[in-house]
Amino acid sequence: ELFNLLTRIVPFLRSKSWDTRIAAAKAIGHVVENAAPFDPNGDDPDVKAEGDADEQLAPSIDALLSLETLDIPAILTYGKKLLGSGGKECDYALAALEPSERLLHQKETLHARLGLRGEYVEQEPVMLDPVKDQARGLGDQPTLPRVNTAVGSMYGQNQMQSPSPMTAASRQGSFSQTPGDEAGLSKRQLNQLKRKNKLNAKNQASKVRVVDLSIRRPSMDSPGGLSSADPFAVKQEIKSEPDQNGNGDYLSLDRGDVDEDAKIVSDFKGSILPEKSLIQTEAEEEGLEWPFERLCEFLMIDLFDHSWEVRHGAAMALREVVRVHGAGAGRLRGKSKGHNDRLNDRWLNDLACRLCCVFMLDRFGDYISDNVVAPIRETVGQTLGALLTHLLPGTVTMVYRVLYRMVMQKDLGLPNRIWEVCHGGMTGLRYLVAVRNDLLVNNDGLMDGVVQAVMKGLGDIDDDVRAVSASTLTPIAKEFVTLRPSALEGLMDIVWDCLSDLRDDLSASTGSVMDLLAKLCSFPQVLTAMKSNAAKDSQHSFTNLVPRLYPFLRHTITSVRSAVLRALLTFVDIEGADTKGWINGRILRLVFQNVLVERNEQTLSLSLEVWNALSNHLGAADEVFWSEFSHHWQDTLEMALHPIGTSRNPIPMDASLLMKPSGQMYASTNVQQSRPSPSNTGEPPAKRRRRSDKKEEPAPSLAHNVDGHMIQGDVDLVGMDTMIRSRISAAKAFGKAISLCPGQAAAQICGQLMQRLRSPFSTTQMIVALIVNEYAQSSAVAIPAADKLCSELQSVIDGERPSSYNDLVPFLRIVRSQCQSLLNSFRDQAHVSQSKIPALAVVVQGEAEAGPSAFSLANADSVVEADFERLRKMLTPAQRVTSLQVLNDARANAVTSIDDAKWIKNERDVRIRAAASSALVAIGNIPKKPSALIKGLMDSIKLEENIELQKRSAVSIASLITHYASSGKRGPADKIIANLMKYYCVDTSETPDFSVNSSLRDSVLSLRKEEDRKDHADAIKYEMEAKAARIQRRGAKEALEQLNTIFGSDLLDKAPVIKTKIETPLRQAFDGELPDDLVDGDGNNELGQEIVDGLSILRALVPALDTSLYHFVDAMMPLIVKALRSALSVFRYAAAKCFATICSVMKTRAMILLVEDVLPLCSSIDPQPRQGAIELIYHLIHVMEDRILPYVIFLLVPVLGRMSDSDNDVRLIATTTFATLVKLVPLEAGIPDPPGFPDKLLEGRDRERKFIAQMLDVRKVEPFQVPVAIKAELRSYHQEGVNWLAFLNRFHRHGILCDDMGLGKTLQTLCIVASDHHMRAEEFAKTKNPDFRRLPSLI
Repeated sequence: ELFNLLTRIVPFLRSKSWDTRIAAAKAIGHVVENAAPFDPNGDDPDVKAEGDADEQLAPSIDALLSLETLDIPAILTYGKKLLGSGGKECDYALAALEPSERLLHQKETLHARLGLRGEYVEQEPVMLDPVKDQARGLGDQPTLPRVNTAVGSMYGQNQMQSPSPMTAASRQGSFSQTPGDEAGLSKRQLNQLKRKNKLNAKNQASKVRVVDLSIRRPSMDSPGGLSSADPFAVKQEIKSEPDQNGNGDYLSLDRGDVDEDAKIVSDFKGSILPEKSLIQTEAEEEGLEWPFERLCEFLMIDLFDHSWEVRHGAAMALREVVRVHGAGAGRLRGKSKGHNDRLNDRWLNDLACRLCCVFMLDRFGDYISDNVVAPIRETVGQTLGALLTHLLPGTVTMVYRVLYRMVMQKDLGLPNRIWEVCHGGMTGLRYLVAVRNDLLVNNDGLMDGVVQAVMKGLGDIDDDVRAVSASTLTPIAKEFVTLRPSALEGLMDIVWDCLSDLRDDLSASTGSVMDLLAKLCSFPQVLTAMKSNAAKDSQHSFTNLVPRLYPFLRHTITSVRSAVLRALLTFVDIEGADTKGWINGRILRLVFQNVLVERNEQTLSLSLEVWNALSNHLGAADEVFWSEFSHHWQDTLEMALHPIGTSRNPIPMDASLLMKPSGQMYASTNVQQSRPSPSNTGEPPAKRRRRSDKKEEPAPSLAHNVDGHMIQGDVDLVGMDTMIRSRISAAKAFGKAISLCPGQAAAQICGQLMQRLRSPFSTTQMIVALIVNEYAQSSAVAIPAADKLCSELQSVIDGERPSSYNDLVPFLRIVRSQCQSLLNSFRDQAHVSQSKIPALAVVVQGEAEAGPSAFSLANADSVVEADFERLRKMLTPAQRVTSLQVLNDARANAVTSIDDAKWIKNERDVRIRAAASSALVAIGNIPKKPSALIKGLMDSIKLEENIELQKRSAVSIASLITHYASSGKRGPADKIIANLMKYYCVDTSETPDFSVNSSLRDSVLSLRKEEDRKDHADAIKYEMEAKAARIQRRGAKEALEQLNTIFGSDLLDKAPVIKTKIETPLRQAFDGELPDDLVDGDGNNELGQEIVDGLSILRALVPALDTSLYHFVDAMMPLIVKALRSALSVFRYAAAKCFATICSVMKTRAMILLVEDVLPLCSSIDPQPRQGAIELIYHLIHVMEDRILPYVIFLLVPVLGRMSDSDNDVRLIATTTFATLVKLVPLEAGIPDPPGFPDKLLEGRDRERKFIAQMLDVRKVEPFQVPVAIKAELRSYHQEGVNWLAFLNRFHRHGILCDDMGLGKTLQTLCIVASDHHMRAEEFAKTKNPDFRRLPSLI
């Protein structure tokens, strides 16, 4: 099986698909891991064999390479370079060869291709003539199946195929031309013939064929013993007569040497002969040599293939084989241990040489994301790493010397430096130091050489070499620092200089150098070295060095920005006063800008972490933070409060407020010079710039400006959620800053905030409230002027909101335009006099020129209501006929635009009130009449689309409930919690409406909810309502989870309304019989909805419930099980979803209850319990996903039984569930037993596991002895059918017996029916059990 599996996997290593090659290499790794290691001397005594010292290694027939004699200059000068494809997509000449011929040819030409025989000249492979070969004595070589080397063929490229008689003629006709045939041809004709032969080979390779998926040797007495030149065997369509050797045609029943089991359609049902794989030699079959010898020969040849995909697949496969079985490579049975050790060392030495040669010759590069990578060199490096674990220390040293010479390139005599060779050598060194760290510690020369190579690489002009050099030193940084402290000063100089040279935003080494720098600076010795450098040269102090990182804060590559932030965190944590000179107002402002313009969520979080670390360091001393921040707080506040525009109407930031990494300010881009400043009105003009303006020279833009869209406020490209997230983070940062300021400075900033709380921009008001909220949470002392600040916030909550905001002016303009269009329709279509049509103000509210009479939403309402009705009544009947449709359409458009404007304004009002309410809660100033405050928070939970703003409101409402609970004011807290639970149950897709579903009895509601997705009369309205319900449920769930977290084990004591909401209806309904009014289907019964809501709320709370409250859930579970048996579908649905969630959290308790009490319901006589049980299993596998693996066997058999249920819904959902469960069965075997399960249940699972194994594999079905006499002889396949029918009968399952006519189906059926009658009669005679009484015949 080993070679059968490997043979099927190996062709996929040559696939064009990266994922396919990776999967094939992983598959080979798993296969070889399960193969026994080859150790022919495993039983030998561990002593030196007699005569072992005199035993010499036989001369290598394969001319193995040696690290000692490897000619590096010759390889670099004359070796054939390994490119992407080498100009050859398919090598048809090689494809025409037999595998043995191809392998021999590639071995013979390997030294030439490596350049070890001088300049390499491409040669066509020589075809072996069978007649001449016989005369030369080569005809006795076995003919092996062919390996197609053409990339892109069927089954993932290059299937290995057995030769066939059909292809012998093709080879001779297409590729083999005798000298006599070519004697009379001209050069032109010879070239035409050569092109034709290649075209034929290409056409043959591209045909679709019936492919034999296995590999075996062909019969030697077959006339097809001569190998075909075709890459694949083509199925012969013409029926042929038997030849003189007795071979029949295609329809012959003589099996011959064909592997029917491997065919897609099998023609033969006889016994299967053992397979013989191409990669298994005779010696391997007899156990005389390492079993992976031939496979590795092919793979090592493929390392130098012209196609990079083939090289990549070969390197990965070699890595997997050598990693597991490298210790057995090259060994032979019958040789002494010492001899085999030398054979193993020589084999591994040869492979190391080949890998180093790939490093020297590979020139292929590819792109992953925005970094250049060398996949071949990287994978070969991994293979070398696997190989190094098996090498002797002396051989490792020789590998190091080769790699060192490749990096340094001093004694190679090269006219020019080759960066790919240097990169390959450094890649090899990276894996060498990672794998053989033990040798580095004990070998001074090795450590010195590695350090020298790394320093050379870090100073290299090529960026990729610098990247791999930094990665080489990072894992051994501790050893380097400990063993080579004298080299630290020079290394740190090189690292910092390397950062100074990174001018290109696509520099691959930036992230690696940053990581190396952060790693090194975590060691005190490095800091000492840096201090020593600083003492010698002030340019090397932390104050001067760390700012070199600042330009990378806004690097175009996200990983680089993250690496810089991590490095800054490391520097902040370094102890020593002389290491903190760089922490000042400049870095504070740069990091704040980072927070404000960063779009990546993880990097934004890291930026905020750096800000807090810097602030805490400066805030540790009195007023130090303020002394640094005082010069920047006004600009940073202005940037944080900058309003956010709307779609297609951005509000750009003032670029002059942004600081460069050097500390200088950017010049204004003058984009807004024709517009009012955002701090005043900020309204973009309606007209676009004239075309002639575009000819003006633009202001200098930010170099590599990754933040351009954020700075321009482009909501369409950045996204409103991203813009809001950045402002929330900026509010957190600024709130933290205020908390570190002295009292007078904090009061000054708060005064500025109170002024901006009355800004005409809605987002500015919201951000001010967010800053106050964060300030209150961060401050450890009382807020200065808290009363005045709270008064301003309270006025925002209680007072009337303005009729418009400046950042919503574009919506109001659209409204005015639509209203004007409506009035124009009266004039143009209905011919109403202009004097009777009202005039609209040209300026809308919010614009710079707006006054009291500017156009507002109130004017718009008047136009579409009062003015429209007045003008319509003035129309004559004739005017109405001709113009009423146009007028109604224009009015509808105007109403739509008004609704949109009102909706966006209401959204901003909700956000501002919610932010102000949250700020008051954070300060702790709860008004005596909190209705407005509570409404502001609850509206946000109910309506807010932005998840982050909704979560903040949920946290605030949970804090408010905590405040009331701790102060003993149970009334407001209970009312808020009751409303939250009501909001949670509003989404009917999760919590069904009882009144709508109360009439359903004998159906599975989960199926109806899937099937009832139909088009609604008003699809847009329905979708808006559904979306609003989802938002409301999401906000309530977040608030309940926050309560769960805050109260913990006291949840049910401090919020008793939750317990009442869950427990009371469940006990009222299921402690006894279901109330009659529910059974009778009273759709308006409130108790029914309370039951459904209670189950839904319990499902929401369980995942985050404190473990000390599990006893409450335990008490509810029997009631939920009873609900699964309810006569109402809606109760079964809610109970199934609730119990599935409980099982995913309280696995042991709930799953035991499920196995003991719920699964037996699958065999109930009544349909409702069966529906409830199977619906629960359906939801269980969706909730638990892969966590259900330990319980799969418990569920599979009951589900299988319901697949033939008399109820259609049960059958359908059971079939769907079974299809999911059965896929998990192969994964279940390796899973440990579920903890806490009784032995009795585990024994039952073992019985069911046996049943499943027999069901999935008929060969495991136990033989059945027919207990009655039959006057017929059962053939083998008859007996198999009876066994299978007996198996189904024993487990009460159903099946269909199918076969061709006249082959004994009736006989098998009679056997099992007669046997069943006989066994039932015997059992009834013994036990008198009525279940085994004789049943009347239906025939």
